[in-house]
Amino acid sequence: MPVVEHAGTAVHYEVAGAGFPLVLLHGLSLTGASWGLAGYLDELTRRYRCITVDARGAGGGGKPHVPASHTLELYVGDVLAVLDHEQVGEFAVWGFSRGGAVGIALAAGCPERVRCLVLTGAYDLSPCTLEDIEEQQGIVAKTRAGGMPAMLADWEPGEDPPLPDWFRDTILEYDPHAWLAARYAGWSWPEVSGDRIAAPTLVIVGSGEDPGDDAARWTAGLADGHSTTVPDRTHCGAFLATSDCLATALPFLKGVVGGTD
Repeated sequence: MPVVEHAGTAVHYEVAGAGFPLVLLHGLSLTGASWGLAGYLDELTRRYRCITVDARGAGGGGKPHVPASHTLELYVGDVLAVLDHEQVGEFAVWGFSRGGAVGIALAAGCPERVRCLVLTGAYDLSPCTLEDIEEQQGIVAKTRAGGMPAMLADWEPGEDPPLPDWFRDTILEYDPHAWLAARYAGWSWPEVSGDRIAAPTLVIVGSGEDPGDDAARWTAGLADGHSTTVPDRTHCGAFLATSDCLATALPFLKGVVGGTD
């Protein structure tokens, strides 16, 4: 279980495969293991040196319960601490949901190291408005009162198709206090302008989470942006459409950083 320390928190990660380094970042409520459970690693590790990082609060690393320990800067620093420990220079990033937001910040802050960026269910890292926070208050209140089972019961009905058992189990095992701290902190994450992203970027979204084609408009404003939609899928459903995502992402990655077939 490789672990590095960064800013007083243990950061757990796993390395598998060989080739150009590909950093895999999960979403809030999941862990780095989700990439394997969803079926991505079988294909990716044949082509790349895959580094899956548990975000603070998740998996085998530290689980701070203070919102100040869940800033975007700290999340980015956690990833860089892992990569420096593994003596990785340049790398590609594939991030899902909140992991995608961290990937955007990495690409903007480390243009000399991030060769390309794949985002599933993430784009346009704009700051939360008061209206955004008010919309999230309900699920936060239920999680405070009933823990992760209450969070799942409130959130799961909006996902289509239904979540697999491993996905639900991962959420139910998540530390609710760390989840709340991360949620509160996320409301103050800063904007990261697309003007700062030079790396080729591919955004994959479900049609149900982006009915207004906002992802396509955001990527059109990047230096080298591309987007694709997974039909009839919501936010997590797009990530769980593993074959569809790989069919788009693998040619993109190969075109930028290589990789065997």
